[in-house]
Amino acid sequence: MLCIEKNFISKKMLANRNPDIPMYLEKYEKWKAEANQFKQDIKSGTKTQEEFKEWIEKTKNLTRRIYSMEKEIYMILIET
Repeated sequence: MLCIEKNFISKKMLANRNPDIPMYLEKYEKWKAEANQFKQDIKSGTKTQEEFKEWIEKTKNLTRRIYSMEKEIYMILIET
């Protein structure tokens, strides 16, 4: 579970360090809810640990690109 902990901490820190960008907190809360649902699905047997690991890696890589683009857009908007 080390991978999810690093991903969780990374997203939480991003939201905490950028309180002026509310979308980071919104995205963190959404991701956290999805992760919790995924863990419940594993417990109920509808999903596997391997699917969860793949989802974590996919969301980690996608999140980095999206946050980077969104921050650039946000910075442009507040400058105008």
